Amino acid sequence: MQIFRRSDASPLAEWWRTVDKGLIAAILMLLAAGLVLSLAAGPAAASRLGYDDPFYFVYRQAGFAIAAAVVLFASSLFDEVWARRVCAVLFVICFVMMALLLLIGHEAKGATRWLRIGGSTFQPSEIIKPALIVLSAWLLAQRDRFPAGPWAPIAFAFYAVTVGLLLLQPDVGQAALLSAGFIIVFFVAGLPWIWTASFMVGGAGLGWGLYALLPHVRQRVNAFLNPTEYDTY
Repeated sequence: MQIFRRSDASPLAEWWRTVDKGLIAAILMLLAAGLVLSLAAGPAAASRLGYDDPFYFVYRQAGFAIAAAVVLFASSLFDEVWARRVCAVLFVICFVMMALLLLIGHEAKGATRWLRIGGSTFQPSEIIKPALIVLSAWLLAQRDRFPAGPWAPIAFAFYAVTVGLLLLQPDVGQAALLSAGFIIVFFVAGLPWIWTASFMVGGAGLGWGLYALLPHVRQRVNAFLNPTEYDTY
């Protein structure tokens, strides 16, 4: 689909030629699906929590969706240099915030994952995930320019301390998602299979340890395997 002339060298035309249109479309579809689902679940939740407006959560979700679309467009304008610069800054900021969670975080249902800001809460782990993935990809890409550098151990160190903070919250789900993304980055970067195998063995061992030590992890796994015997709300 050609919207701009080939001779058009404007920033918007260049963005349209280079952006991953399929990925943009998929993300917008997910945002739209979230709005549809909020229409189904929002009124009942608003009524149960005592809100006068039954569409309170629908409007709230719509506001977040618009903000997300703006962030999506703005971040898609970054070139490689600015993408890694922004992600490096976000990683540092969110890492500090995750460390502060252990001292001043908002606790809910046994987990301390949120910072209370005004009348809402903010979860730094949601931002640190993509920031760490981009930062790790950049570090591993440096192997082509400076083969002697310890780029893989540095990337792994960033990953390990981040997962450590996640498990202290505790947030096993986010730790698992981050681990999956990190392993994919290592695989795409072309590192030896021994790294991938080590991650898989280590992850399996860590998963078994968490299952044995954390009751809520054990309950969720058991409920997934035996849904008729547990409350699977």
